[in-house]
Amino acid sequence: MSRIFAIYQDDEIREFSDVDLPLIIGSGVNAHIRLPEGRAIEAHIADSRGHLFLQPANGSSAIYHNDNHITASAWIKSGDHIRIADSMLHFHISGDRLEIRLSSALETVLVPPTSATSYPPESGKKQKKLPRTSPEVRQPEKNKRIYYLTGGIFLLLIIAAVFVLMARSVEVSVEPTAEKFAISGFPPVFRFGSHYLALKGEYTVLASRSGYRDLNETITVRGNDQNRFTFTLQKLPGSVDVTCTPEKAEVFIDNVPVGTTPLAGREITAGEHQLCLVKEGFLPIKQVVEIEGLGRKQNFTFELQPDQGKITVISNPSGAVVFAGETRLGTTPLSRELPSGTYILTLRKKGFSPAEIKIEIAGGGIYTPETITLSPALATVLVKSTPTGAMLFVDGIFKGTTPITLSLDGGKLQTISLTHPGYQEKKTRLSLDPGTSRELSFTMPPEYGIVFVAVEPANSRLLVDGRPHNGPATGRLRLTTTRHILTIKAQGYKTVKHEVTPDKTHSRQVNIRLEPVAVLPAAKTAARKERMSASGHQMIRLEPAVFTMGASRREPGRRANEQLRQVKITRPFYLSVSEVTNDQFRRFKPGHRSGTTGGKTFDGGSQPVVMISWEDAVRYCNWLSKREGLKPYYREENATMTAVIPATNGYRLPFEAEWAYAARVAGRAKPARYPWDGNFPPETKNGNYADESAREILTMVIKNYNDGYPVTAPVASFPANRGGFHDLGGNVSEWCYDFYAPNNISGTDGREIDPTGPTTGTHHVVKGSSWRDSTITELRLSYRTYSRSPENDIGFRLARNAR
Repeated sequence: MSRIFAIYQDDEIREFSDVDLPLIIGSGVNAHIRLPEGRAIEAHIADSRGHLFLQPANGSSAIYHNDNHITASAWIKSGDHIRIADSMLHFHISGDRLEIRLSSALETVLVPPTSATSYPPESGKKQKKLPRTSPEVRQPEKNKRIYYLTGGIFLLLIIAAVFVLMARSVEVSVEPTAEKFAISGFPPVFRFGSHYLALKGEYTVLASRSGYRDLNETITVRGNDQNRFTFTLQKLPGSVDVTCTPEKAEVFIDNVPVGTTPLAGREITAGEHQLCLVKEGFLPIKQVVEIEGLGRKQNFTFELQPDQGKITVISNPSGAVVFAGETRLGTTPLSRELPSGTYILTLRKKGFSPAEIKIEIAGGGIYTPETITLSPALATVLVKSTPTGAMLFVDGIFKGTTPITLSLDGGKLQTISLTHPGYQEKKTRLSLDPGTSRELSFTMPPEYGIVFVAVEPANSRLLVDGRPHNGPATGRLRLTTTRHILTIKAQGYKTVKHEVTPDKTHSRQVNIRLEPVAVLPAAKTAARKERMSASGHQMIRLEPAVFTMGASRREPGRRANEQLRQVKITRPFYLSVSEVTNDQFRRFKPGHRSGTTGGKTFDGGSQPVVMISWEDAVRYCNWLSKREGLKPYYREENATMTAVIPATNGYRLPFEAEWAYAARVAGRAKPARYPWDGNFPPETKNGNYADESAREILTMVIKNYNDGYPVTAPVASFPANRGGFHDLGGNVSEWCYDFYAPNNISGTDGREIDPTGPTTGTHHVVKGSSWRDSTITELRLSYRTYSRSPENDIGFRLARNAR
């Protein structure tokens, strides 16, 4: 709807629209209807639901609506007139056009007087006559009143008839029953019994009742019979007082803080509410309360209970002092109340080790933990040995290497044993008084084993640990049960070095056949490019090559992740001859322990390091690179190790392709299937696999195969492969650089160039069999698996770029 408001004033017409509402009436410059005198703003003309009304301004002059003095708003209808001071406003409404004419209230309509008609005197007559006047013609006043009365009655009858025809029945119900009720609006409504008659439009329902909020709602009467309206009076809020003992508790109504006790005169809506009282050191109170409302007053009183529980502590023996942190609570048996919370209670008694219990106390609870048995205080013992570095075990549990100070249970009989490669084991049983100290020293005599050596040619010379052997190279050697290097030399033959660790329980057989230099194949005549790192790692340089990785589907034991494909390595690289040992790794991490299993240790200095993660291995590579003045190959960000770009010449783990080349191809005319020559199972001792000596540890072993090592062997205990590398099969499996993927082909045509594996992943490739493996699947050199955690059969060897 868009209406026009036309203002007629002083021969001037000004027009406004709905957007200009409300219209200002007054003498001010901003007034839409300007009065010649009076206040700047006398009144406003505004709209409510399509109906115009007049609203007097505060402090306005006297305003008369249809000659009735008004102080509040009044509806405006066509034909109304408004008087403000000496100004009169006349309203005429036609459709969407409202005309307002402004005039002076003092203007009157002047009626010209009736003129007398003079008649000239008659001739010949001397008689003087008064002039005659024509009297004013007036309708008798009584007849006019009758006329108006009759017309008014007739008009009312017509209006009533029209109203009855057009009106709709309206039913309005209010719960609870209102004490005062009215329906206002224009045209007005009429009541007939329990119903009302009203024309279509909007009306205001007004209702009130003591104790309830006044109702003021708008209803819309429509042209149908569904004009039924139901309203519910809302109760007035209640006035609530809240008190408690002790005071100063914080009060919450429906989780909203409203103050602290004593709380007085708080208005709360009628109905159910959650009342909560909170005070530090006391149990909170939560209660659902029913607020009556209706302006009534209610009082709630509470007594707060201390937020503490009772605890009873009993110890064996009694008399122990109980502490909560640094606070002394008393001696056992102890019964005491404590504030709610979590406590670490420490019990101390002379001659006994402290004992701790953790307990959670809630307010009002009663707690009686089980009797706490105190253990005798620990005794200390310093253990020394000759030689030093012996591994020390207490009741079979590894504790460290000598010299070492131990803390032992006082009053308990315990077994201390020392082992050292090449020396006899020492054992003693002792019981120390609680809280005492003692020193033990042991001298460990050497332990010997027998090694039978058979060498060809017979005139070869034998060196043991670099010292010439007195006697022929072939024969019986009595050596200490530690790692030894046997060097066999002969004129015209290639020198061979062999590592052996004798065992006191059985002899070992070493068979060595030297290869004549003159009859080596052409592919092997080139001198092997070896180098020794500053840290003692012997490495062999391998040149670029093209070879085949994976296994044929017809190969026994093949798995689906061993896809056959051609690989090209374009960069020369170095690979360490042996796996990293415990001694070498402990220079980086002195406290590392590779552990034991079934009473067999992995912790020997020359045994390969195990129980290390992939991250531990690459951190060792970085440490070694820095030690030798090389740029580290990896960088660490947020505990994640990634390769530096561009690649450096620092130490790293071998790529899977590099490992496969060294294990299967280097020094060979065709790729090898197993770490040994021939078929499965191995016929001679050539590597450390799951053998007969490990039957007490492993469920599956290679039948009738005995390499003499139930767990890991010292590195290089078995002959090197054709490429010069030890233990690429057997001993321990080895971490590779690559992330693992089942389908590891990166080339589009089945050919890969310098493959490095996927760019992301959660597991890394593990290559090579170990001391745990016995099946044809695992012992093949193409076998590949993966891991993400340390294991006692996974170690590593070093690699680095040659340029």
